[in-house]
Amino acid sequence: MNVDASPVRGEYKCEIYRVYVQGAIRYLLTVHDVTRTHLRELSHCVTQYLKRWTNMKKSSDPGILYHSHGLGLTSVEQIYMQQHANVIATVLTAGDASVKNALEAKVERESSLSRKSTGTLECHTVVEQSLAILSNEESQDNHETPAQTKKKLCQTVKARMQKEYDCKVEEHCSTLTVQGRWTELLEAERSDTSWRSSLSNAPRGVFEFALNGMANWLPTRDNLVRWGKLLSTKCPLCKGHQSLRHVLNACPVALTDRYTWRHNSVLKELVTTLQRWHSTLETSAVTIRCDLSPDVIEGGTHTTVPPDILPTSLVPDITVQNTAEQKLTLIELTVPFEQNAQAAEDRKLAKYEHLKEELNSHSDYSATVVTIEVGSRGWVNSDNVKKLKSLCPVRKKDSEVRELKRRLGHCALCTSYAIYCARNNPVWESPSGLFSSR
Repeated sequence: MNVDASPVRGEYKCEIYRVYVQGAIRYLLTVHDVTRTHLRELSHCVTQYLKRWTNMKKSSDPGILYHSHGLGLTSVEQIYMQQHANVIATVLTAGDASVKNALEAKVERESSLSRKSTGTLECHTVVEQSLAILSNEESQDNHETPAQTKKKLCQTVKARMQKEYDCKVEEHCSTLTVQGRWTELLEAERSDTSWRSSLSNAPRGVFEFALNGMANWLPTRDNLVRWGKLLSTKCPLCKGHQSLRHVLNACPVALTDRYTWRHNSVLKELVTTLQRWHSTLETSAVTIRCDLSPDVIEGGTHTTVPPDILPTSLVPDITVQNTAEQKLTLIELTVPFEQNAQAAEDRKLAKYEHLKEELNSHSDYSATVVTIEVGSRGWVNSDNVKKLKSLCPVRKKDSEVRELKRRLGHCALCTSYAIYCARNNPVWESPSGLFSSR
């Protein structure tokens, strides 16, 4: 089957590569020795196809394709090195004397080569270092069988090689002024990688927008000027400097309608889930209000803090009123540019600090403020996942919280794509109703 010539969308071609092509070439790369020069050529050839399928420019950096916190694909060179390292691990843990002697001879021969290296020496070094670490651990627990040791060693080697590859990608991206900015988000996402799950079942074009948007390789006017395609970076809407951040979060003309539509779409997803979680409880002492029209969602109102509790002009996005426990949770949602998430949280906390103090002092309710930041390119960091868990009425399965995170990211990403597509159109044709990822 010619994957490249097939009429399926680019994201599906990438999935075919991940699921089928990688498995098909794995055995061939295991049983054959290939020089590192030829490996790099093979990897470059495959990378060009992947770039074409994801609509990335030929000269763009492919790091986000192969990084474990990016698209998470595996290059041909990575597959080859991992498979040969597994073979060496098997020989060192379960091979007989003659096989080990053959391996030592191959390693000795490889160490004498200066141009035609096949990676055996590098793999052998990684395996021996990993085996030494495991041996120290096993000295405290000698109950493992050779098969268990082999399995554990292979897993350790694979994780170590992936980590080393990720470090190389990050080190290279740190030298790229524009394309390397996506690595700034890695620290926030290391403990919970589900950004790419928000790409599943997305409308056509969103997949390419997400990847190129993370690497800042989209044809916004600042990039077009950088590439020599335009002379001016002036935004057609507000006449300011048009960059990706400007298009998605900073254009004053887009603030009143486009950004509001995106915000309310994400807000509806959050409120719908909270209502479903609370509906499973037997008690009816909880009332959820949100700053949306009653025609859009049940519980919609433009006075989310009940006047009988405390008259105020402030309108939090969501309030969860628990009359049984006399608790009132104020929830404020923001869809910022990912690098500005912390500033958005600080701004919202400062805005509602006085209201929280007034509620605690002059009402019978104990008030708390929870801010939720969903990145405009679909990233939801681990701190916000903890906040989402804190909003659960009872302990929910982690899978439900991850699904909520995926839906929020998917909604933000798809609505941002619609805003991006209309970046040069002064007239905003508002979609009928709010976007739903359900």
